[in-house]
Amino acid sequence: MDIKLRYNIKNQRYYIIAGGLFILLAGIELIASNEIRYFNITLALLYIAPYFYHKKVPFLTIQKGVLKQNWWFGKSIDSKDINEIKYFAGEYIIRSQKKELRIDTHIIDPRDQPHLTDFLRTHQDKWVNAMPFEQSQKG
Repeated sequence: MDIKLRYNIKNQRYYIIAGGLFILLAGIELIASNEIRYFNITLALLYIAPYFYHKKVPFLTIQKGVLKQNWWFGKSIDSKDINEIKYFAGEYIIRSQKKELRIDTHIIDPRDQPHLTDFLRTHQDKWVNAMPFEQSQKG
């Protein structure tokens, strides 16, 4: 079972808008002072690059029972090692003996949320508090 949880595009629009504003600011500065300053162009690229990265690479993948965050300092936890799962303030907190993985539900695309809840539903005995999706997604 390979599940890919993408980034929420609504939240990622901030990056493209901010990058476009810095490009616009660099253009205005070029017209006004007639010289190129690379500070605004650099800031624009620093905002636009994560947007395209988030479009290409999913936030979280679940492959062969291993949850893996796909970013530079991302963590991974095998589903066999999960000791407890907790839902608090819009985050799933998944703990094993050595690691803690936090999954912010606001970052995940709403179309992919049911895949995550279905995966977490398979570990009902590991929940510390009541499952938040228990009533809303009864079959």
